[in-house]
Amino acid sequence: MIYPENLESLRLYTKFVKKEDAQLWVKFFENEDSTRFLLLDNQLSNEEKATNWIEKQSERYLNNQFGLQWIISKETNQKIGMVGLLLQEIESRQQLEIGYHLFPEYRGNGYAIEAAKMFRDFAFDVLSYDEIISIIHPGNYNSQKVALNNGMKHTGNATFRNIEVYIFRINRTQWKRGY
Repeated sequence: MIYPENLESLRLYTKFVKKEDAQLWVKFFENEDSTRFLLLDNQLSNEEKATNWIEKQSERYLNNQFGLQWIISKETNQKIGMVGLLLQEIESRQQLEIGYHLFPEYRGNGYAIEAAKMFRDFAFDVLSYDEIISIIHPGNYNSQKVALNNGMKHTGNATFRNIEVYIFRINRTQWKRGY
């Protein structure tokens, strides 16, 4: 597999999600602020959403489509959210996205930025990608701030899963120059 777990930054490390992690992820779906910008089937229970979410990541790992991973605090060993690389079909082509989702109690501490940079650097340095994007709902200002702090620029809009989204991106040249 070209996509390992156990990536590390100053305060964080990563682990692949497992089927038994679904119950922990339910609390993510219980928070309206966490999910209001996600395209979810609201007829499903939070337990079903969490199970589907975990299963989707496992499918991505198996099919070499990357997938979100747990980000875990080195200091406390607590799972604080999921961040990772995702292959997405957008703008009529497959593109590599950095996605990030944190439990509410861990937001505002720079974890999403730190983890996003870790995956950005991995994608450029190890996987040799030429460009990375983040697909962000126009109203999701916190995610936009993470993308900007990750060296990305808002380069346009697109339709993704039938909604208008912002595309933030960074290319290898910008990354090498320090943005």
